[in-house]
Amino acid sequence: MKIGIALIVGLVGSVFCPASVAIDSAVYTNGLIYTVDPRQPWAEEIRVTDKMITCVGQQGDCSASGATIIDLKGKFVMPGVIDSHTHLRYAPGTKHLSVADATSRDEFRALINAHARRFPDLEWITGDGWNYAWFDGGLPSAADLDGLADGKPIMLTSYDAHTTLLNKAAMDAFGITRDMPASASGAVEFDTSGDPTGIVKATLYVSDDNPLARDGVLPPPDEEDLYQSFLNNLAEASSFGITTFVEPQNYPEDLAFFERARREDKLNAYAHLALYYTPGIDAETHALYRSIRDAYADDAQIKVPAVKLYIDDVIESETAALFEPYMGSHDNRGELFYRPGQFKELVSKLDKDGFQLFIHAIGDRGISTALDALETSRAANGAPLRPHQLVHVELIQPQDVIRMAALDVSAAVQPRHMSPDVSLQWAKSIGEARLKNAWPLKSMHNAGVRFAFSSDWNVVEMNPMTGIYTAVTRKGLSGEPKAGWQPQQRIDIATAIHGYTLGGAVSNGIGSERGSIEVGKFADLIVLDHNLFEVDADAIKDVRVMQTVFEGRSVFKRSARNVGSSH
Repeated sequence: MKIGIALIVGLVGSVFCPASVAIDSAVYTNGLIYTVDPRQPWAEEIRVTDKMITCVGQQGDCSASGATIIDLKGKFVMPGVIDSHTHLRYAPGTKHLSVADATSRDEFRALINAHARRFPDLEWITGDGWNYAWFDGGLPSAADLDGLADGKPIMLTSYDAHTTLLNKAAMDAFGITRDMPASASGAVEFDTSGDPTGIVKATLYVSDDNPLARDGVLPPPDEEDLYQSFLNNLAEASSFGITTFVEPQNYPEDLAFFERARREDKLNAYAHLALYYTPGIDAETHALYRSIRDAYADDAQIKVPAVKLYIDDVIESETAALFEPYMGSHDNRGELFYRPGQFKELVSKLDKDGFQLFIHAIGDRGISTALDALETSRAANGAPLRPHQLVHVELIQPQDVIRMAALDVSAAVQPRHMSPDVSLQWAKSIGEARLKNAWPLKSMHNAGVRFAFSSDWNVVEMNPMTGIYTAVTRKGLSGEPKAGWQPQQRIDIATAIHGYTLGGAVSNGIGSERGSIEVGKFADLIVLDHNLFEVDADAIKDVRVMQTVFEGRSVFKRSARNVGSSH
């Protein structure tokens, strides 16, 4: 992949522009404030001055002449949420189809036809959200798209964004035939007669040589429509109390959206970005990534310190790398994207060069391979500037839990993924005997593994309360199963909150700036309508954010009469 070096020149001049004007002093008082600071976990009052927290104490401790007084009226307050793995940049626009509301193959097909009728001028039908469980054998095929949308090309990705379904017209457009060569980043599936089925696994693009080749086949997007969709995502994040987000998979050109939102004073959160480091990346692009990282190093609101790597894929499509075969298979153990020795060299090189690493690792063999590489890197280079992260960590061997803690590698886990109403196909592919190693949160916490919890939106809901609920109960949104799925791995509410606040801050190298309500940190905090420590665990998912404050500015407020009044 070659991207013009001129791009970074244009960005550098705008990196340090402030997003907002400093505010006057304010005192938030009469609240039930959970600080996540172990030295002072509870408070009643805080003072905010010029974006920063300048006092944390009990009633009357933080009064100041001339300060605006904000009466919280006993409401529960906690630090702003840090979503350590989300795709807010994923802004497909108003004509993109989501089939996530379907519950069966028939409903899936009906949504496609309805969308085609609603937008008759579309050249392609593109969308996402289909679930493996809707189809016999866990995978659809091009035949499931026959007779839809008047034969227009159709391209739909799965809910986890790791498997692409194409109809015959779309395969023709991409040049996918029975002679398609093998790919390092993904695999075209073929039937027993040697014809492509319409499924492309383990890939977000078509060509290894040019990861953006897919975009050259699809009709050009409406960039303004995409940007407005991105702004809607940012606003939704504020409504859920998210004041820091980690966007883990960007190309350099994506930075323009974040910069524009900041210029327009609409980037109401701290953005921690990673650039996508594809297999076989060239020296010029590596140098560009380093230049982008360095240009944002002193930026207070946007940083780009990390790169994203994949060691394996996903369990639902049976492409994540396992030690033992998938259920019903004698030899399919999934695949690694790199040879183990090759991955060790790459990880050591990137670590030595000062990059933070986000490594997508899902299967137990993939996770073990990633830890081998991080172990080698740490022995050679010492501790990294920021903790490296394993992303997802879905099936992990007990001995690798211990290794994660010893290596100080953070677990960027998405609690909602372990919910039984999401992981049905996952559990079928793994089988009963291995479920004890599925998202073992309590074992990880007891071993000392640091959590950086997240949503992985739009794979599942953005709302962090659903994640906290799932981590604490191990139940689906219906409340089933009553005892929870693998209930021995439930964690307590304080641990869950920590994963969405200070754990995420430390994991992303901003623990001295964000993640807890402490003097000297940015004033990122949220007001909730219920106390998370007192509400019934089954009701956590229904708790609402009433107000979100980012760097001392109120960026979302549901209802002034419910939150309290300023005077």
